[in-house]
Amino acid sequence: STQQVEQAYFVDNREFKADSDGIGYRASQDLDDKAVPARTALWGSVVHGVDVGDGWCRVGAYYLPMSLTGLRVLTPKEEVSASLLPKLAGFARGDWEYICVDPQGVVTHLEPEEAESKPTGQAVQAGELIRICERGMVGQKLWLCLMDGRGWVTEKSSRRHVSEVNDEGSQYKGQKLIVDPRLDKKVKLSPAPLTFGSIAGAPELVAGMVVTVLRQVQVLAASPTDKKKEMWARYYKVEDERKIEGWLGELRMHCGFKGSDQGQPVLCEFKAGGFHNPNQQGRPCWVSVQSKSSVSLLQGPSRFRTAGKNLICGDFVEAVEEVVACGQTFYRLVDGHWVAREDSSGKVACDLLVRESHKWIYVCNDKDGAQVRETPTRSNAKNRGKRLKYRQRVNISEKVTTYANEVFLKLADEKKGWVPATKLNSSVVKMAPLQPLEQNTRPPMGAPGGPQPCGPGQPCGPGQPCGPGQ
Repeated sequence: STQQVEQAYFVDNREFKADSDGIGYRASQDLDDKAVPARTALWGSVVHGVDVGDGWCRVGAYYLPMSLTGLRVLTPKEEVSASLLPKLAGFARGDWEYICVDPQGVVTHLEPEEAESKPTGQAVQAGELIRICERGMVGQKLWLCLMDGRGWVTEKSSRRHVSEVNDEGSQYKGQKLIVDPRLDKKVKLSPAPLTFGSIAGAPELVAGMVVTVLRQVQVLAASPTDKKKEMWARYYKVEDERKIEGWLGELRMHCGFKGSDQGQPVLCEFKAGGFHNPNQQGRPCWVSVQSKSSVSLLQGPSRFRTAGKNLICGDFVEAVEEVVACGQTFYRLVDGHWVAREDSSGKVACDLLVRESHKWIYVCNDKDGAQVRETPTRSNAKNRGKRLKYRQRVNISEKVTTYANEVFLKLADEKKGWVPATKLNSSVVKMAPLQPLEQNTRPPMGAPGGPQPCGPGQPCGPGQPCGPGQ
């Protein structure tokens, strides 16, 4: 029966009696589909693989035949005499993961010896992940036996060849991180923690993309800034929103970035889902464009992912989510686009407003009247061409309050539109509340029986809102 669990097999030449070094690996279950570059499971070694049926054993990403010309060449280890199995005094057996950190790769050897034995001619490629089944010291060198039967490598000689991949634990698996929104370049995903040279067609991550951590490891390798020094570097194996997996370094320098910020991380923690201010949670929130300059619509939470469309001052758009990452805030709009709260200089460009139900009768208290606009803004671009007259009474249905404590009121009657509650840059009341349209309605600030704004320089009491500018 086909076994789907990994098992140890002795690479067995007792019946086949070949004069070759071993069995060549195949890229698929086809004897003619030889692995490139060539790799060989040496006679007398032990490989660890899965019997996939049809006479094939899968070892890592490659395949070995269970028999050749009808003669068995892979024998379960437990059926083989202990005298035939590799045995080295003082060596430990186990399952370790290493990676080749030598840009030139490293050649495997038939057996570990103080004076290095004859090379097998098989190379472990730079950046290749390998599994080790046995390791131990011979003289001053640590020797490692490859689990796929290709032979032995030394950890280092005059320079480091391979480095152990130290897993930092399962507690990081499933963690969600976001690609730093401040990155202006794409980040390539690699097939292994370290890569040497560019990989054609490698999948890429863009700023603001959320990834799921599958593994978090540390590897000792040459410093990207000083090849003579070694440093521990952290790498993440991640899965992106497209279900594509790959590796990337923790720091920008390990992802090929240059410059003064190369020591900054590529991934960072973030807050997402709904709105984070308790006063905004579970309530209808809309983005109001405050910037006099146009605001770019974005494809994701990063100012570098522009969608080629803009909003202008006074635009008022429903928002469905807020994301905060690396000190920057972004809002996802109902149409799927995003906007940044602040512009590149740190000024508020897009304010998030709560639309509150507010059914009251107001009177215009300004002798100059009140300009009616399409949205809660003072931008003349949104003028409706109508004004409320002095002493005119109107029904109000909603109100919003900006981050600068400015209040706008929505007209409920046929005029439709918004008016400001106070005069520009002033606390002088422009629209005065008269009476509620519904019973048991709390009076608004400044209305008879309602809370009064605190005066300049006075502390606010419990439940007492600040007046404009306080």
